Amino acid sequence: MVNKRKIIAILVVLLSCNTGNQRKERLISIEKVIKENMFLESSGIHALSLKFNEKNSYEFGYGSEGWYWSNTGSYSVVEGSIILKAKFCGFDEKQKRPCSETFGDGSCDIEKTPLDIEYEYSFVCKSKHKFKIYMDNGKPSDTISFPIKQFLNPIGSERTYKNYKIITLGNVTGVVTDSVVLRTGPGINYPKRDYVVNVYDGPYLKSLPKETKVIIHGRTVEKEKVKDWENYWLLISVGDTDKAWAYGQFFSY
Repeated sequence: MVNKRKIIAILVVLLSCNTGNQRKERLISIEKVIKENMFLESSGIHALSLKFNEKNSYEFGYGSEGWYWSNTGSYSVVEGSIILKAKFCGFDEKQKRPCSETFGDGSCDIEKTPLDIEYEYSFVCKSKHKFKIYMDNGKPSDTISFPIKQFLNPIGSERTYKNYKIITLGNVTGVVTDSVVLRTGPGINYPKRDYVVNVYDGPYLKSLPKETKVIIHGRTVEKEKVKDWENYWLLISVGDTDKAWAYGQFFSY
């Protein structure tokens, strides 16, 4: 005979866990997130930023070679979303642009990013129209996404990066202990990559010099034997070189 008391006890536990998860989600306050963060994405060739100021005002801007725009306006919080209302669209007072060529009016929300190898949540802003952001391939888009950097993936999380399973290391800082080459994948048979110190001025180096500091995003699940060593492959960023692989034998972290 089925023990009814046991069934009831199990249901109570399951409901408690579910309620706990819902509470955890509610603890992520969008008002707190915008107060504590200036959202910024940049590289050697572009910069994109969104800043929320006092009195419910904001500044939203993008800049690169040959294309600049900025929005200023007011925002409101409606049912957990940020509603952006642009009052000015352009680069400066002398270079006004139609709002249709910039982000213009739109809304922002917090979204989970289960496939991201660095952060658990992103701040995703959607415009009411598509426009050219020029961050990647220049195709019109209505969405701009910023990682929320206070929600770093827990160290030891298993994620997938370009079909490679990795274990996250929490963007720890590492130091090169001996000159090491970068590769496009986790193995000695993958092509080598240049170390791009600065995309504009260079130099472009064939290897990482000793004592260079890097950001380590994650490592391979298994170690690999190379010569007499056995170590993990590390997924790193350094200078203007974003997400490259290097053998862990040559790093201290």
